[in-house]
Order: sequence, then structure tokens, then C-alpha cells
Amino acid sequence: MNESFQLLLALKDYGMAAKAYLGANYQWLPGIVVGTFTLVNSVRLLAYVPQMLSAARDANGASGISYATWSLFCISHLSTIAYALVSLGDLIMALLFFGNALACLAIIAITYVKRKRHGRHRAGHGKPGAGVGIAEVYDLSRCREGAVRP
Repeated sequence: MNESFQLLLALKDYGMAAKAYLGANYQWLPGIVVGTFTLVNSVRLLAYVPQMLSAARDANGASGISYATWSLFCISHLSTIAYALVSLGDLIMALLFFGNALACLAIIAITYVKRKRHGRHRAGHGKPGAGVGIAEVYDLSRCREGAVRP
């Protein structure tokens, strides 16, 4: 544990040295980095739209969407918001990642709604006694010589 902590401290020192070197020798670099970061993360908000549309249009309950993946993305963005505010005091960065977290939550919410609707549809729209029949589970028209395949 102590060795890991020492490694982290050494890495932090190297990072600070790199920052000092780059800031002193390339005074234009911090502005370019901040501008690029802001632009890319602003445009990234638009990159969520196709995933949202795909989930909303999916007829199988948004089966291609992973709750675990999108939840982890959301938690990552929330931790970045905390880092931006607590460690950097950077409200712009916090707001950018707040937008990203909201987009992740939107994808999770769309997936939840789609899966709920898909589950009700498969169970006969919630009517008592209306379950899924064998013909719906197995496409018997595709079976050859009595072999049942899902």
C-alpha cells in the first residue's frame, strides 16, 4: 500500500513538472488545450443523440443498451463534476460534464421505458392470464423434421 502511494506521489510530481515545463516553454499551449477540451466535450453532447434515437426506435426493448455501461459513464461524469468543482474550481468543466451526465441519464431512462413497454407487450399488455404462448417463443414455421429451435 505504501509503495502504491509513493508511486502516485511520484506520478503527481512528474505531472506537475510537465505542466511547469510546458507552461513556461509553450505559453500558447494552455489556451489551445482548454479550447480543444471545451469544444470536444461540447460536441460530444451531440454524440449521445444517435444512441438515444437508437434506443427509442428499438423494437426489442432497447436490447443493445447496457445499463452497466451507461451507469458507469454517468458515475464517471458525476465524479468529474466533483473533481472540476472541488479540485479545479472550474465551473465550465463541471457544466460540460453535467450535460454529459444528463445525456447518460436520458439514455438509461429511455432504455428503462422501452424495456418496460417491451415486457408488457410480451406478456400480453398486462392482461391477467395473457402470457406468451409456445408459438410466440418458437417460430414453428422454421422447424424441420420436428426439431424445435428458438
